[in-house]
Amino acid sequence: MLIVCPHCEYTNPGEAEICEQCGTSLVEQACVNCQTSVPFSEENCPNCGTLTGKTWWALIIVADQEKISQDNLKPTKYLDNNQRYRIITDLIARDDVSFSTKVLDCEPLTLPEFQLSPVQFAHEDMTESQSLAQRTVFTPLVELYLELREKLPDLIPAIHDTWQDETAEYILLDDRSAWQHLTDIPSLPIRQVLTYINQMTALWSEFSQQQLSRTFLDPQNLFLDEDECFVIQEIHKNDNGDDDYLANLGRLWQGLFPNCELTLQELYQQLIDGEVTTITQLRTSIEEIESQLDLTDYDLPSLILNPPPLEDDDSEVISDPTDGDDLPTLVLPMQLLSVTDVAITDIGHQREHNEDYFGIVTKTEKRENLHKTKYTNQGLYIVCDGMGGHAAGEVASRMTVESLQDYFHNHWTDQLPSEEVIRQGILLTNQKVYQENLQYGRYGSGRMGTTLVMVLIENTKAAIAHVGDSRIYHLTRKRGLNQLTLDHSVAQQEVLCGVDREIAYRRHDAYQLTQAIGPRDNSCVHPEIQFIEFKEDTLLFLCSDGFSDNDFLETLGKTHLLSLVGSKANLEVELRQLLELANQHNGHDNLTGILIRVKVQPSLERASPNQRFK
Repeated sequence: MLIVCPHCEYTNPGEAEICEQCGTSLVEQACVNCQTSVPFSEENCPNCGTLTGKTWWALIIVADQEKISQDNLKPTKYLDNNQRYRIITDLIARDDVSFSTKVLDCEPLTLPEFQLSPVQFAHEDMTESQSLAQRTVFTPLVELYLELREKLPDLIPAIHDTWQDETAEYILLDDRSAWQHLTDIPSLPIRQVLTYINQMTALWSEFSQQQLSRTFLDPQNLFLDEDECFVIQEIHKNDNGDDDYLANLGRLWQGLFPNCELTLQELYQQLIDGEVTTITQLRTSIEEIESQLDLTDYDLPSLILNPPPLEDDDSEVISDPTDGDDLPTLVLPMQLLSVTDVAITDIGHQREHNEDYFGIVTKTEKRENLHKTKYTNQGLYIVCDGMGGHAAGEVASRMTVESLQDYFHNHWTDQLPSEEVIRQGILLTNQKVYQENLQYGRYGSGRMGTTLVMVLIENTKAAIAHVGDSRIYHLTRKRGLNQLTLDHSVAQQEVLCGVDREIAYRRHDAYQLTQAIGPRDNSCVHPEIQFIEFKEDTLLFLCSDGFSDNDFLETLGKTHLLSLVGSKANLEVELRQLLELANQHNGHDNLTGILIRVKVQPSLERASPNQRFK
């Protein structure tokens, strides 16, 4: 048994009560409301009543129904023999053999045997579920959750733990019971109603093929996440008597969205009466309603997969997706939802002055009318780590940031600058700092200089550029944490030439820069520039090496960053905590970082079928 410290992520032995690395308590936590110390085994703070415990949503699929029932599983009982998961709500009977309930995790810092933390894949094309399958054998239901979550990571809750005994199979999921039920919203704007209807229509094809359409027919299973996107708590398999008729979907919508446009109410009734019987017909009806309401580019959540087909250019109707396995895949352009950023810089524990410098320039425009809200955004983000001793390094980093800000103010209009425009801006800046060195007679190792990492964001596209060993990291829920830049250092150059990494970093000059802004003329500066698109909610982190040294972000910092993709995470508070942790782990250098959270969603704009489907 291993216990992971919630502060520094250090793995402690099972009997530890205080973290062996940072001294944090492993048996109690401070109430977020009144700061009272509360044992992890308690659900609420005894002082103010605030919920402090970690809860999970438990699925129980019984093998012996006589041993598991509402009568012999009371809220005071535990779900497991180790008495870790305490049942805190009444059981909900899903059918004759399955129940649901909420449990309190009395040992939330202890790693469960079933661990779905990010996996280092042996091959780039190996999925997480494939890698997990090599380590253990799962039940069909667990495999189903893994398979669907791989396709729909936001819709399907993650599995925390699973096990079996002689009476039942148990699966613990992320608990969404405190989230807002879709049924709790009294009225919604027509644009939002159509968003959910489109999403359910697309998902119906995927789920009905696997006899899982009952998942959407229980209104109490439908929730809204922090971005008001439609999600579920459980996957429900159809009973023998269940059918996949679209009339069921019409009845659901009639109950969920009764107070809306007359045209939608008519659509509900057409489904119920059997006048609309295929997904293709349903999609056509929805598009007609959109056209009547002039909703030509309303937002769609990011979960839409395998929507029904449209007619091709020759007006040949493609078969309904429920008729076969070869489903078309929707190809939608992404639309910006929001961009949030925050920056921090710190002198560290050992330096006498801060030679880092950062700059942020943003421009956001909001266009809103009765039917839609659309955002456009431009953002320029720069982090520089100066070198050259007191004053000189600070001058180089500040000059670089301000020069680039001035340059792009004049060379960036309504579209992302080209690679050549970006390169010329960096070279122009390098020449300015280089001339400053010559003017003041700085030569050799006495010349001032700076590293550079830079991100330019234009809506759902971005350009990144770097010179030196400051870094840019890219993080999404699906892909995890990835380093986008390669250090311009002696050791990294050796690695690229085939030298073993451990040998390369043993060199006495391993961390010496091979490129920087300022020390040399433009013939010696070759900035690396690349372009990316945001296909899902993304976190970018620009940082100086005070954050990245000693693999801090790849080890201790990774968990902290992963939690920041969601809209409710406070970037400013979390970045401050990340800085404190980095200072404990490193602290030998200045630390500067910029966090950028980009949230996107597909945009359903009018396009020909061939443009929208593959």
